[in-house]
Amino acid sequence: MTQALVVHGTGFGGAADLAVMIGAELSSRGLETEVLPAGRVAGLAGYDTVIIAAALRAGRWARDARRLVQRRRETLRRLPVWLVAGEPGLDAAALAHPLMPAAQLAELAELVGARAAVTFEGGPAPLAGRRRPAHLPPFVDAVVAAAPPRVLRAVPAWGSGAAAAGGDRSAGRLRLVAPEPGGDTAASTSPRRGPAQVTG
Repeated sequence: MTQALVVHGTGFGGAADLAVMIGAELSSRGLETEVLPAGRVAGLAGYDTVIIAAALRAGRWARDARRLVQRRRETLRRLPVWLVAGEPGLDAAALAHPLMPAAQLAELAELVGARAAVTFEGGPAPLAGRRRPAHLPPFVDAVVAAAPPRVLRAVPAWGSGAAAAGGDRSAGRLRLVAPEPGGDTAASTSPRRGPAQVTG
């Protein structure tokens, strides 16, 4: 089964919650997904796709996320990679269309040959009180579609007609790993079966 890694930067509030939302969407579509803070990533071996999410402040991505991309750039170039920025305080007009990445994020995306660098609304609000970003489902569609062919057959088909066609909707596992003390998430360190319960 496809192994997905969702990494989140720390130091700015809200990045962990955004990563959990992405991880929950991926696991609900059949991918085995692990959500880790950037400082807990020991290596990338065994993962088929990587998403790195971090908050954006004054045009700058979280430092630990930047360092991870720079230090692991050789490995990341060989994987389908997406870079995600969560930017708080966006108004309704800004949220009506997908946002262009900040210059720094675009540079990092070019460094590792990322499939895309995208910006979602984000911020320090607790996960339970946050609305799911409108562009999250199509983003996850793109991640699933880019799964390597050798493992794509293990991922169930999705779409509006899947239920009627009797498609397999079995969820993948979602594993959440907490950061070191002082991080910005209270995610559980124990594996769980099926998607996390996230308020949409």
